[in-house]
Amino acid sequence: MKASSVLEGDVVCIWSGAAVCGEGPLWIPEQSVLYWVDIDGCQAHRYNTANQQVKTWSLAEKTGWLLPCEGRRELIGGCKSGAYLIDLESGQRMLLFDP
Repeated sequence: MKASSVLEGDVVCIWSGAAVCGEGPLWIPEQSVLYWVDIDGCQAHRYNTANQQVKTWSLAEKTGWLLPCEGRRELIGGCKSGAYLIDLESGQRMLLFDP
């Protein structure tokens, strides 16, 4: 049986905004940023630990998850209509495959 571990420390609220359905946390250690999506709100969010700021982008449709794409600034997003390469800064996306 695996022994459980206990983390100690204070819980800190990093964002006081409201999400309809906040899901899919993605930590990118090289950038020290945390991404998450608001599925029903059609938004992506990024918390930057360096400046303690949250940036929000509107998404074209419901998106359930984001994944990093090695060597690229875009993220891969699982959307209602398929998986896309998503550039949050420009809003552009490219269909990789549909379900």
